Amino acid sequence: MGKLADRIREGFEPSLERGEELRSVGQVSSGPMSAVPAMLLMALTAYVLFLVLFGFSDVAIVFAAPFSVFVGLMGHRLFVKYWYVGITQRRAIFVRLTASSKPDENTRFATPLKNVALSDKGLTVISPVGDTPQGFRFYFGARRATGLDVDEFKEALTTGSGAEDAPPRGARVSGAEETRSGRSATGSSADQEPVKLPGALKPLLAAADEAYAAWLDGSDDFFREAQLSDAQDRIASALIAFVDGATAAGMSHADVAQTLRNRFQRISGESFFEDILADGGPAVGPMAGEAEATTKVTTAPVAARLKAKTDEHYVLNCVECGFSHSIPSDRVDGALDWSVDVDEVKMTCLYGGVFTVSLGVKDFFGITTAPASGQVLHASIGENMKALHGHMLSHCDPLFLSIRQSPNQTRHEYKRGPVDEPYVRFSKDSGIDVVGSIDVSKAEIPGVSG
Repeated sequence: MGKLADRIREGFEPSLERGEELRSVGQVSSGPMSAVPAMLLMALTAYVLFLVLFGFSDVAIVFAAPFSVFVGLMGHRLFVKYWYVGITQRRAIFVRLTASSKPDENTRFATPLKNVALSDKGLTVISPVGDTPQGFRFYFGARRATGLDVDEFKEALTTGSGAEDAPPRGARVSGAEETRSGRSATGSSADQEPVKLPGALKPLLAAADEAYAAWLDGSDDFFREAQLSDAQDRIASALIAFVDGATAAGMSHADVAQTLRNRFQRISGESFFEDILADGGPAVGPMAGEAEATTKVTTAPVAARLKAKTDEHYVLNCVECGFSHSIPSDRVDGALDWSVDVDEVKMTCLYGGVFTVSLGVKDFFGITTAPASGQVLHASIGENMKALHGHMLSHCDPLFLSIRQSPNQTRHEYKRGPVDEPYVRFSKDSGIDVVGSIDVSKAEIPGVSG
């Protein structure tokens, strides 16, 4: 494996940009079917044609077997193309191999890591340019015959795609200077988008990208169509929540639909996909029939502006003074599942059934219930964090925010004293310290996340 990997590295290194380094390399394939089915199809076809042409005599049958094997090995390239791929901290680089297994420099292309979705079976270029392939497969014998260490490859893709979003370990971050996207908080960057989408939406797109890669894998391979239904369900679950969240953040439904059609081109026009876009997201502002409850529209991280309509809602009461803050009671609103753990004084949002964000404030607040009062309450971790953060800092300086992350959740918990890494330390005098490895794009951090 090492020799082939070394050759691939040597081929890519001359094209690397300054400061760019190869983190993983290997060989993948593209085409309407994977290598083994293509070989079998060509071999079987050659076997039948040989016997039809030369008869079914014993001699013909003897010679038909090696002939069909040869045709299968050589002819399968009509359906399968092989590529070298290299992963750096910023992009994925591809170059196709010729029939003699030599890199064809005329086919070389590169794409940012954020434009690459990874699945267990391969990777997908989300928005391909021109006639470049969209789906690439890991194939049988990857660890030995392709120079590709799958675990190393996946780690390179995962860590590289988030490297530009997260601050370095132990870095001091000024909340007035930095936002999640790396642009100034004043929005002066020339490439700033008209609407800044909440960070909580990024995991939903990542989940949709992964399911989309599985859908492409199943649709392109005649032998794996059974996985399409599961992939469609996963795409729908993630994108319904994304549409809700993006429209609630102020993005028009037409813009959301066009963005998703551009990102997921192969399923644009598919009935299940168009149904997702046709449903749209909730209107910005209060829920239907509740316009009299408020005259001010605010933006929550994910689609949820909820007026307490049940018999009661929850109230967080400061343990040191008379400050209180109301939050919604448990409810499900479209793709958002909001719940409150009374014992732990913890709020939890489950977005689209795929990503969970929670906030614990037990060190600072108790919790009670109160009758419905007509307030506009937010089933949103970010909005409630903004309302509580300053008050907690007024009682406890420095203030610590413990953050624990996994692929499908981010847990936040405010603490009075030092905690294990990773965490964020807030101080009125010394600002904000981000300590440890935190994917800021999937966390809510006052003064950092925007």
